[in-house]
Amino acid sequence: MNEEPYYVHKVGLSGLWNFKGRKVYAFSATSSPPYERLVNNCICTPKVLKFKSEYELVHAMSPV
Repeated sequence: MNEEPYYVHKVGLSGLWNFKGRKVYAFSATSSPPYERLVNNCICTPKVLKFKSEYELVHAMSPV
């Protein structure tokens, strides 16, 4: 995604922007600001769901 967020197929140019206006689900344990900006610019503002880890649920604190 970093190197080529688009591709040429036969006679057309396609890319991540083709997802704009569609329902897209992406799953990741981690994300970085550059990827979030890419999604924000090409698809839509990402809705990030944060979940507590098992450690946080048991100890009521972050392991970091």
